[in-house]
Amino acid sequence: MTIVTIIVVLGILLMGANLYIRRTPAGLVEFKSGLVLKLLPDLGNMEPIKLRESLEKFTAKNAHKVKVPIKAVKEFSVSTRHGEITGRLYNDAEEVKDRCIIFYHGGGFCVGSIDTHNEQARRVAKATGLPLLSVDYSLSPEAKFPHAVEECIDTVLWAKEHLGELGIDKPQFVPMGDSAGGNLAIVVTNELIKMGHKALITQVVPVYPVTDSTKEYESNKLYAEGYYLTAKAMDNFMKGYMSSPQDVNDVRASPILEEDLSQFPPSFILTAGFDPLRDQGEAFVEKLRAAGCDVKHKRYDNALHAFFGLKDFGKKGLVAVDDVAEFLKS
Repeated sequence: MTIVTIIVVLGILLMGANLYIRRTPAGLVEFKSGLVLKLLPDLGNMEPIKLRESLEKFTAKNAHKVKVPIKAVKEFSVSTRHGEITGRLYNDAEEVKDRCIIFYHGGGFCVGSIDTHNEQARRVAKATGLPLLSVDYSLSPEAKFPHAVEECIDTVLWAKEHLGELGIDKPQFVPMGDSAGGNLAIVVTNELIKMGHKALITQVVPVYPVTDSTKEYESNKLYAEGYYLTAKAMDNFMKGYMSSPQDVNDVRASPILEEDLSQFPPSFILTAGFDPLRDQGEAFVEKLRAAGCDVKHKRYDNALHAFFGLKDFGKKGLVAVDDVAEFLKS
C-alpha cells in the first residue's frame, strides 16, 4: 500500500468518524456538541438530587479548565425574605458602569449553581464589559415554587441598595439566565413591573427559557430523547419544582400566561434549534411582539440545549455570548 493510498484511507476514516460524531436524527451538530451527546448521559438518567451531586463533583473536578480570566470576582451575602443566599460578582471593568447584569443559572430549578455556570458568567461579563451578579438561589425539591422566584426578585431589590459595591452608579439591571434561569429572568422582570419597579430593568436576556409548562409543543416531541435535555429530565425537574400540579398555571411558573406584557422592557431571546424548549421560547417571542414590545430573537440552528457560553459545546455558544454583548451595547 502506497503512502498516497494510506493518506486517502485515513482521510476517509476521519471523515466517517466526523460524520458519526456529528450526526443526529434531526441533522448535523457541531463536532464538540456531538461529543457531548456521545459521551455524556442525558439529564433524565438520574433523579434531580443525585444529578445535582454528580454535576457539582464534575464541576469541582474540572474547574481548573475554565480559562476565562476576569479582573475581579467577589462574593456577597444577599438578604432575601427567605434568608441569606450567595451572589458572586464578576467584573472585568475598572470604571463604574451604569448597569449590572443579574444572572440566574439554569438547571431545571433543581440542579446547577454559581459554580456550574462559572464559565458562562465569566464570558458574559468579559464580553459585555458590565458587572454581572450570579445568583445562587435555593433549589428544588427542598425549596418548592415560588421560593426561588421570591429570592430572585429580592436579589434585584437588594442590588438596588448596594450600587457602589456592584460597580454601578445607577439602579439599572439586566435580568438574564439560561433555561430555568431564563424563566426566572422573565418572571422577575414581570413581577417587578407589577410591583411598580419597571425603571429598575433596562433590558432582559432569556436564553432558551422555560415559558410555558402547561402544554407540550412540537419541539418537545421532536427532541424528547437524544439531545441532552430530555422529556424525562424535564418531567423530573418540574415535578421537583412545583408545590402542586396546579402551579403550572401560575404566571410566575408559565409567564406566557401573563395577560398584559405591554410594559415588558427591550429583550433579546435566544433559542437553540435542537432543543425541546425551542418552541415555547419562540411562542413567548411572538406574544411579546403581539403586545408591541421591543424584542430581538435569534435561533441558533442545529445547537443543543445548554450550548450557551460553553466552549465544550462548540463555537456557536461563544458566538451567542458575543451576540448578547452586541445587544446590550446597542
